[in-house]
Amino acid sequence: EIIELIRFNSRMPDLVIGDLNAQVAALRTGERRFLEILEKFGRPTVDAAVQRMVEDGEARTRVALAELPQGSWTAVDWLDDDGITDDPVRMQVTVTIADGTFTVDFAGSSPATPGPINMPFGATIAICKVVLKALTSPDEPSNFGTTVPLEVRAEPGTLFHAVYPQPTFTLWTGIVAVELILKALAQGMPDRLPASSGGDVPGFMMVGIHPETGQMFAVSNNDPVGWGATPSHDG
Repeated sequence: EIIELIRFNSRMPDLVIGDLNAQVAALRTGERRFLEILEKFGRPTVDAAVQRMVEDGEARTRVALAELPQGSWTAVDWLDDDGITDDPVRMQVTVTIADGTFTVDFAGSSPATPGPINMPFGATIAICKVVLKALTSPDEPSNFGTTVPLEVRAEPGTLFHAVYPQPTFTLWTGIVAVELILKALAQGMPDRLPASSGGDVPGFMMVGIHPETGQMFAVSNNDPVGWGATPSHDG
């Protein structure tokens, strides 16, 4: 019944259900492989290995944080609007590195807006994880331990911590927020960070009816703007 509900609410149900089936197949494959590992090595050994990887991930992050400049830096930026009004939307962040902890505090940011640019708190935590990982262990596999030293703060009901029924959409606000976090950090470690990007991923979409099948089609693509320049190379 749930699958039929999803199918009914899509203009291209075959593609949507195909994607859904692929995700289910990937999860079932992962489950099967993990059960094979448990059967081969036993639960105590697997548990110990998992715990060891988590502890190692946390230790590596804390060591890397200790090697970074210590301090607290604040940055402010603006979103153009929320799609409902033309008013700019304030974003503010304070990033603190101290005592082996990476704290990202969005106090000072706008209250949640009427337009769907607000972020669920889980999405806000996710973008902070991206920055922390890039700074501390970009070449190491990720696990729970690598982000244990992260603390994220955002008051409920604000731009970075939407609560029902405040509208949310995609991660566009998060793309600009990553730049905001880097803008704050750049005050303390400009040599370790890339130059600012355009803070956006412009997209285009072609939609129509296929002349042979009569089915609707949609082709979309995202084109990133200038990314990646560092003190040592061009973007």
